[in-house]
Amino acid sequence: METPASYDRAPSPQLLRLLRPQGLLAPLLSLGHVNAGGVGLDVHFRRNDEVHVYCGMTGLVKARALRGGGVKLTADCTYTSQACAQGLFRIWRTGETGLGSALISYVRGVEVNPRFTKSEGAIQMQWSRVRKPWVPIDREVVLAHQAEAAALPEVRSALRDLKSVARSNRWVAPSSGATKLDQLAVDSRGRLVLIEFKDATKSSAKLDYAAFQLLHYVWIWHGAFDAVRDGVEALIRARVETGLTPPIRRLSGGLRAVVGFGQDLRSPEVKRRHNTVLRIVNKHLPRGVGAVELWEHAGGAGKARKLEASS
Repeated sequence: METPASYDRAPSPQLLRLLRPQGLLAPLLSLGHVNAGGVGLDVHFRRNDEVHVYCGMTGLVKARALRGGGVKLTADCTYTSQACAQGLFRIWRTGETGLGSALISYVRGVEVNPRFTKSEGAIQMQWSRVRKPWVPIDREVVLAHQAEAAALPEVRSALRDLKSVARSNRWVAPSSGATKLDQLAVDSRGRLVLIEFKDATKSSAKLDYAAFQLLHYVWIWHGAFDAVRDGVEALIRARVETGLTPPIRRLSGGLRAVVGFGQDLRSPEVKRRHNTVLRIVNKHLPRGVGAVELWEHAGGAGKARKLEASS
């Protein structure tokens, strides 16, 4: 019997207690208002009772609640070996002091390779701050035991259509794979928003077929929604309780599909290819899911703008 998909990123009551205002891990939540490597930081819950702090496309801190009390802080050796990390990455016991000052010293001094904070890394962080037209709740999302979307009939059919168009136009052929959804959000109607980010300043096959990559995720979530709904709502409650997310609508069951850019600097040729791909993808979306939307975020608060498809 096939194991149903699951989504289990909500923290345990123990971890939530550690994150309360006087808890050992409370200083970790404040990092969402701090910059490092030239971009803001982004705090998210993960499986196995962990909290991760992201800087662009890299993780700076991983905190895991321990069964016996306290937490263990880890990171890649690229960061733990830096002088600013001295004394931070270890087991911290409940009641210890000094974690907040150690975290601030670390993020103020840590050196991050620009490849993680430029291009899609910068776009990811821009969109992590939006509150309209949706509120982000997770990033780099993979469901446990998720279906292989590339094997689903509508995805296979879209792939055949796209390969035919690619041959006719001498484009690079599309890939049939998809891994992690870039961002999961909730809009004002309680719909889950599935977002794939791309750097619109560069011309590439990944950019051209962004909507097709998104089609994989739409079908995965369409098929898994009933099984994962409770897990998603548990995560939302935890994010609201800890102040990581403002109060938002209860999930309605609807889905939105979005490709998000930074500033939209696509060439006319790239826009033409996008529109061709969009027309094909939109024919193969699940019933009830609207056409794939294109949005840009040109920087700063309130700069999200929906783009109209050109002819």
